[in-house]
Amino acid sequence: MSALFLHAVALYHTEIQFFEEEKKWYEADYLMKQALIYVKQTLASTPENVSSLTQTVSFVHGQATYRATRIEPDVWSVTVSCITNAQFRYDVQFQFNASTNNISVWREVY
Repeated sequence: MSALFLHAVALYHTEIQFFEEEKKWYEADYLMKQALIYVKQTLASTPENVSSLTQTVSFVHGQATYRATRIEPDVWSVTVSCITNAQFRYDVQFQFNASTNNISVWREVY
């Protein structure tokens, strides 16, 4: 009986850890979506004579820092780093086409 109890406790502990990890990713994903909306709007309205931008933006669930470099007249190479209030980090790199509002070449950075 005690082995069964210990197994149940270990299983419960594993479930709690899984839930906490899922919660971190959910918050990071939500923060990244907010950051992407902001970055896309900013880059779409950036004057043609600007070749690069770097900015840190605060949101309710954390902050995002992005670095964007223009690689073609309407195309940007972008890196976004999000850090949630719980200090969970989520970084991505992609290309953004300002004329079509499309993101391509998406890569998560670990």
